[in-house]
Amino acid sequence: MQQHIFPFVSELDELQNTTPVAPSSHCSSVQERLVKYGSEALDTLEHLGLILENQNQANALLEHFGSVANLAHASVQDLLHFISPAKAAQLVSSLRLAAVALREERCRLVIDTPLAVADL
Repeated sequence: MQQHIFPFVSELDELQNTTPVAPSSHCSSVQERLVKYGSEALDTLEHLGLILENQNQANALLEHFGSVANLAHASVQDLLHFISPAKAAQLVSSLRLAAVALREERCRLVIDTPLAVADL
């Protein structure tokens, strides 16, 4: 069963629907929410913006590739049209590490009950 970190859905909605902050403070407010509420409080775009340290680049990448799954298949060369070589290497490495973590998590799961299947 998935654990929710917000006692009320309205609390999460309020956080997500607040007035946008200035671009320079966006990352710090996203980081603050990450620390205070955990990673589930952030959407995919915000996580990507934190990795790249630039929300506009994160937007451009997701618009171009269409999804994180597609982005995860991109090479450093594919990303150079949008971000620097250092950021491209960092992003490819981050996405690869996430894939490895997911694979390890799936391998250690014991799927022996209907509830375990439902939790997948």
